[in-house]
Amino acid sequence: SSDLYAAAEAAGVMLLEGMWTRYFPAVEHARAAIENGVIGDVKMVQADFPELCYAVQFAPLFFGSKQAPSAVVSAGTGGGGAGAVIQYGSQGAAVLSFPSWACEVPEVCEVIGTKGRITLDDWGAHPSRITIRLTTEQCWDEPQGHTSTAQNGVRPHMEQHTYPVPEPAGLPAAGWHYVNQHGFLYQAQAVHRCLAAGLRECPQFTKADSMRIMELLDKIEKGITDPCR
Repeated sequence: SSDLYAAAEAAGVMLLEGMWTRYFPAVEHARAAIENGVIGDVKMVQADFPELCYAVQFAPLFFGSKQAPSAVVSAGTGGGGAGAVIQYGSQGAAVLSFPSWACEVPEVCEVIGTKGRITLDDWGAHPSRITIRLTTEQCWDEPQGHTSTAQNGVRPHMEQHTYPVPEPAGLPAAGWHYVNQHGFLYQAQAVHRCLAAGLRECPQFTKADSMRIMELLDKIEKGITDPCR
């Protein structure tokens, strides 16, 4: 992969890994909310998907690609279910599950911060909905420092935004290959804008993002038998 990126740079052309998740409006919304401190400091990312890459990519997305993990552990089998933890020192961790395709896969990503949490679903790898839950003010005075709304028996402030994918939405039907597959349009439009602006990579998914994910996958796959990449 590094050789391919070097060749593209030498030729002055764009080389882009097709991580379509990053271009969905719900993901862009989540990224902006976190950059603006809406949920405070990110402490944990939870995500699931049978194919490792789609779950793993959420870790550097919300902890940052420049942040090297302090530890990576994994276990399980590709067909029977597996999991991994990516630790970012005292900053937090990503807890990832890779369930079998033959089960009711949740396909949800949760980003948990010191002031709230963000849920990406319908569905996590290609989300059309974002829910933001914020810790209420009375929770900050909890004497043991348990500031979650659950520990204080109150409901969080909540807002939800839905971003329907272009029609037809690609729900399972004859001739369709992916749920929400028309969401590929978001990536195509972003690439067009970047090329028109003379850019050689898209800010939604850079070379640094791609290389960090591949590094994480190499480490995670060492602990998993027959991983589904």
